[in-house]
Amino acid sequence: MNRKMVRIVSMLAAFTMLFLVGGCGNNENAVQTSGTKEAVFGTVAYFGASNLNPADSYNGWYMSFFGAGETLFKLDSNYKANPWLVASFKTIDDYTWEFTLKDDVYFQNGEKMTAERVKASLDYMMGFNVRGPETFTFDEISADGQVLTIKTTVPTPALCNDLCDPLSVIQYIDDKIDYETAAVMTGPFIVTEFTPQEKLVAKKFDKYWGGAAKIDKATFLTLSDQDAVTMALQSGEVDMAVMPDATAIALFKDTSKYTVSSAVSTRGRAIMFNMDSDAASDLAVREAIAMSIDRDGFVSGTNGTMVTCYGLYSDIVSYGGSDRLDLKVTKCDLEGAKKILADAGYKDTDNDGVVEKKGKPLQFTMVTSTDTYNVNLCQALQSQLKKVGIDFVIGEYDSTSDVVAAGKFDGLIVSNGMAPTGNFQYYLNTRFVSNASGNSGHYGNAEVDALAAKLESTFDADERDKIAVQITQILMDDMYYCVFANQKFYCIHSNSITGFEAQPSEYYLLDNQLDINKK
Repeated sequence: MNRKMVRIVSMLAAFTMLFLVGGCGNNENAVQTSGTKEAVFGTVAYFGASNLNPADSYNGWYMSFFGAGETLFKLDSNYKANPWLVASFKTIDDYTWEFTLKDDVYFQNGEKMTAERVKASLDYMMGFNVRGPETFTFDEISADGQVLTIKTTVPTPALCNDLCDPLSVIQYIDDKIDYETAAVMTGPFIVTEFTPQEKLVAKKFDKYWGGAAKIDKATFLTLSDQDAVTMALQSGEVDMAVMPDATAIALFKDTSKYTVSSAVSTRGRAIMFNMDSDAASDLAVREAIAMSIDRDGFVSGTNGTMVTCYGLYSDIVSYGGSDRLDLKVTKCDLEGAKKILADAGYKDTDNDGVVEKKGKPLQFTMVTSTDTYNVNLCQALQSQLKKVGIDFVIGEYDSTSDVVAAGKFDGLIVSNGMAPTGNFQYYLNTRFVSNASGNSGHYGNAEVDALAAKLESTFDADERDKIAVQITQILMDDMYYCVFANQKFYCIHSNSITGFEAQPSEYYLLDNQLDINKK
């Protein structure tokens, strides 16, 4: 099937979905009816809860997104953890934290939130989800009235950030509750209808502790493809599109009708090198490739949904940016890349356009998913590296997991939330520490391992940032992980919606302050 036919089929699918969602000639969402305020959200991939149990898989993230679930702490726009369901807190010692819970929080069944109820929720999550013990260092949890005490197995200075993870959404635990279909949480919205991968409807919780929501009802629709999302926003079938295709932004430049709300996140587009491969194990090759990436050109093709990165993290976090780093790569420089290779002994002795070392041509295989941006980056880099003298091979897969597990790659294009709760330790411990579970490129540096251990027991925030920057510098020097762009979390909504601001953490969407006034 050619591209034109694919486009036609996609558009027909979009029209079909709009018909099913809104009906023909009877768009009940186009005008506010019976004084009921309803906001409709549309996306392709961001409403994928498997059920309503926040402790199951990543469903807590969705429950937080839908305004149904809340955690003890909440991230602000700078990734600082602030009390949410907590009134105050203090550390007793390096292993013991005492949290005094708010006294006016009620579950959606009318029951008061007490420390005993929070303990039950956290205990259930830790026993139910394998990510619980991997995420939290809980040793013992005790409850006394509104005071919750958590003892950890090791010093955990970033515990408040960890408690922002939606995995720890607080829910009412009772044997009589079917958590998958009727979970009871504390948020401003109660889920009333749910069909996985299709539709979720929530109504406002009138007795919400933070004040009743400004809208009465919210509907979340998972549409067939990005064309369907774009058309639904244009037609008014949805009021907000969540992470639509970046190319669609150009269609909504009329600021009198639409607003694009975005925030730079800690999600990084990067190349992870395989330190076990012949080509990538050479620092000169890694540096030459990093220097050949046209970061600005790549970002310019994303319609403002990404920003250029030469460091590791964006400056949205206190340890991010590049001002405190001594960077080897600060621009796209093909001549500089050629010199790096030449200085390392690579020469094109047979004039075939590919440099060799010890008689072996320099071939590099980059593995990527079929993600459009990843593929575009690889194709552009292939053209750049041809000029440098590297035979750059692209391996494109629907899923890269098997290839990566087998070690059959020199480089891998990845896109990951590198500090989803703002905690530098998270990605450090899963990606960069020797033998970490996500260290697929088999990187190892004893100094990084030692600093990672030091960071785990450092409570002072400024000192933690200094250690994080120190580790980042080592990673930049080793060029194991090359971040070339930071992703924005963005939404496009009609101007009938007010009180919304995109948050970089991607944990939050609907709250009690969002309002809608349709004419």
